[in-house]
Amino acid sequence: MSRIAANVILEICRQADVDPGVFTVIHTWGRDQQWHPRIHLSTTAGGVTSDHTWKNLHFYARKVMSMWRYRITRLLSRKYPDLVIPDALAAEGSGKRDWNRLLDTHYRRGWNVNVSRVMDNATHVAVYFGSYLKKPPVPMSRLEHYAGQDEIGLRYNSHRTKREEYLVMSGDEFMERFSRHVADKGFRMVRYYGFLSPVKRRLLKDVVYVITETVRKTAMQIRWRGMYQRLLKVDPLKCILCGGQMRFTGLKRGYRLTELVLMHEPLA
Repeated sequence: MSRIAANVILEICRQADVDPGVFTVIHTWGRDQQWHPRIHLSTTAGGVTSDHTWKNLHFYARKVMSMWRYRITRLLSRKYPDLVIPDALAAEGSGKRDWNRLLDTHYRRGWNVNVSRVMDNATHVAVYFGSYLKKPPVPMSRLEHYAGQDEIGLRYNSHRTKREEYLVMSGDEFMERFSRHVADKGFRMVRYYGFLSPVKRRLLKDVVYVITETVRKTAMQIRWRGMYQRLLKVDPLKCILCGGQMRFTGLKRGYRLTELVLMHEPLA
């Protein structure tokens, strides 16, 4: 799917003699933690021409939508023998002819493809996509209630009702929903194309940075202590008794919370 999405942009750029920088991010969950996969694609608003100059380019939503729609319906038709048809589409998926008739019906409709405005600040893009990659499907702030074996309450804003909803589920159901969003080992949620692809990284360094007058920045290294402070607002190395800085000397496992509370002074 990522390759299909990228090929739409690459084909438009190829017609204009432009090699863009493209990356895709797969996002699998909705606000209620259900399986709701979609692809976010980010591309430069232009690219490098064959004579190593920069050319701006505009992408029209209608053209992108029609190219995406054609490729997806063709894929679903070609892969019909390998598809696992859901129960809701059992009648339409009973045979290849009925399946193609369903695809043709959807092909005639407009599809939801959103082309956003050009962003001047790449930091916003990085933060936006980073939230999908590094944050869990359900942040702790949305979990209303959990006490061991009890049911779990989840608060979320519904796209359908436009209101805040409250969902109650068992611990097993919660883990089943949660685990389906964990990618298989080795599966890449982010993929790069155009001059961002691994085979063209030299073009990025030797040409793109030069003609766009981009100053390369060294990424700030954030260690575990800083990440812990950002997430929990607590310094893990600050002593809870005297406020001084502690140093790591060992790790103890297997204690219950009540035992840790009684042992807080010896542990400190």
